[in-house]
Amino acid sequence: MQFAKLNIWDGIGQAQSRFDVTKLFINSDIVEIIEFKKELKADNNGGMSEKSIPTLPSYSSSCIDDFKGDFPLKTVCEIIEPLKVMKFLLVGSIVNIRQNLRWYYDACSTCGKKIDTVPKVNHSYNTLNKISENVVTKCKEARCNTSDFHPVTKYMIPINVQDATGTIGWTLFDRKAKKLLGISAYQLRKIHEEAGDSLELFPNQINILKNRKFAFLVDITSYNVENYNNIYIILKLTEDVSIVSELESKLELLSTQSVSMTQIPLESDEDVEKVVKVF
Repeated sequence: MQFAKLNIWDGIGQAQSRFDVTKLFINSDIVEIIEFKKELKADNNGGMSEKSIPTLPSYSSSCIDDFKGDFPLKTVCEIIEPLKVMKFLLVGSIVNIRQNLRWYYDACSTCGKKIDTVPKVNHSYNTLNKISENVVTKCKEARCNTSDFHPVTKYMIPINVQDATGTIGWTLFDRKAKKLLGISAYQLRKIHEEAGDSLELFPNQINILKNRKFAFLVDITSYNVENYNNIYIILKLTEDVSIVSELESKLELLSTQSVSMTQIPLESDEDVEKVVKVF
C-alpha cells in the first residue's frame, strides 16, 4: 500500500488514505495469519485453498536500500545547471534557511495541491458607497471545490545545501520537514500566531535544521531542464552516519581517481586510447 496511514483505535486497525507514510509492511508470521493458513489447509470441503489466495513476495526494505540504487553520486558544482532529467545522490549540510521566502503554504485537504487566495469584493447594502473585501480560498482542481473543502497548512522550507564544491538552494517540503522538526506546519503556525509573531518571520524552531549533514536523493525533472530551474525536488534524505560516511568515502575515491587521471602524461594518441580503455 502507498500513501496510507495505519491507525489503531480500541484494538482495531484502520488504514486511511493520507500522505504520512509511503509503505506498509505486514508480518505474515503473526499468530492470526498462521492460524488462518492452517484453517485453509484443513478445509477439504471444496472451499478456498491456500493456493488460490494471491500473495505478493515478501521483502525487507530500509532507508539504506534507497541510497544504494544505481543513482550517480554528484557534487554541487556538477548539478548547478539542470543538464538532463535524472535522479542523483548528494552529501551536503544545510547551512542556511532563506528567510526572505515563505516557510509554509496553504494546500487543498483533498488533492494536496497549493491553493489560491482570491479577493472577493462585496457591496454593503447598509452603506452604498462602502465596499468590503473578503479573501476566498479556491483549489485549482474544480472537483475539490465542494462544501467539504478546507485548506491545510504544509511546510515549504527554502534551504541552502553546501558541500566542498559549492552551495545550492533547494526546498524542503512537508513530509520530510515534519519528520525532521517533529511538529506539523499547522501546529508551528498556531504557536507562531498565538505568540503574536508575524507569519512573515521564520519560527526559531526551524533553525534546528542548520549545520546538519544529510545524504540527499534528488530528482531533476523535465520542468527543471526546460526552464533552467535548479530548485530540485528532494525525494529522500537521511542523517544515518553509516550511509553518509559510505557516500563520502565514494566521493573521496572518485576524486582520487580524477586527480590520478589528470596526472597521467599523454604523449601520443596511443596513450590516450590506453587511458580511455582503463577508465
